[in-house]
Amino acid sequence: MMALLMIVPLIVAMLLSLWLKRYAHYIGLLGSLSSLAMLPFVGRGVERIVWFSIGSFSLSITTSIGAMNMLLLSVVAVVGVLIFAYSVGYLDLPSAV
Repeated sequence: MMALLMIVPLIVAMLLSLWLKRYAHYIGLLGSLSSLAMLPFVGRGVERIVWFSIGSFSLSITTSIGAMNMLLLSVVAVVGVLIFAYSVGYLDLPSAV
């Protein structure tokens, strides 16, 4: 689940930059909300993610998630949702020029 939590914002950023510029702020808000919604499913403990392996060599990332890490992830996810929600409202305002 931790890998999915890291990959979703990258996929959303790719969609925003390549194809969906007209609805970028709504898709950004949706990506931020999905990261916030995935937080309760992130397991505590140690998780090893193997990126690739060639023969006997394998490249992996190991994450260790504790209570303080979950608190920081929650704060970052909530602040991200608030930033996107503010920017959607800001971008919908008519310009003064």
